[in-house]
Amino acid sequence: MNTATISNDTPIWQLTVEQLKEVLLSVHQPTVTDFTPTSGKTYEHGIDGICRIFNCSPTTASRYKKDILGPAIIQAAIGGKFQVDVDHALELMRKHKESE
Repeated sequence: MNTATISNDTPIWQLTVEQLKEVLLSVHQPTVTDFTPTSGKTYEHGIDGICRIFNCSPTTASRYKKDILGPAIIQAAIGGKFQVDVDHALELMRKHKESE
């Protein structure tokens, strides 16, 4: 970033598009929750993924996500997207059914 022309007092409207992109990218640092895949695990994405795992409707999948699958959910840092660890989700559901 060209720090010689940008200071903390520089108004945003005076930045070029390139300068603004550089500033924005310097603020966001990717995290583990940005869907870094881990070896050997299977993931499904979003409510549709939960529907595929349990062969259920989106309404039921939303309820499962809220009530049962919390520990198996990996939430993205940005955008509200999430992944579901399939093996962990199946284990959580098995334990839930046994406790009923």
